[in-house]
Amino acid sequence: MDKYNIDTRKGDTWDGLGINILVNGLPMDLTGALVSLEARVNGSLTPAILLTQASGITILSPETAGNLNIDPIIFPMDSGIYIYDMSITIGSRVKTYLQGLISIDSDAHYA
Repeated sequence: MDKYNIDTRKGDTWDGLGINILVNGLPMDLTGALVSLEARVNGSLTPAILLTQASGITILSPETAGNLNIDPIIFPMDSGIYIYDMSITIGSRVKTYLQGLISIDSDAHYA
């Protein structure tokens, strides 16, 4: 599992991230995959944000190449530090491939 920390400012558009998923050195076939990213305040069971292919994650073509994007986004959460992970589900197999922190700094324009 890879780690990647996201740093942004409240109200700014984060540029997004391109990811290539490899399994045993070969691109993962993402055909039919469900990809989700959940972020929470430490200790909370309720996600502060949930991204999926319907809302913020794009599997790139061809799906057999293992490439996906976490699309550019203005994170809607309050300033603070959030823990996130990104998992991929194919059939009944669920695996977390990416985790880290989302740090949202305050901005003079936002409370």
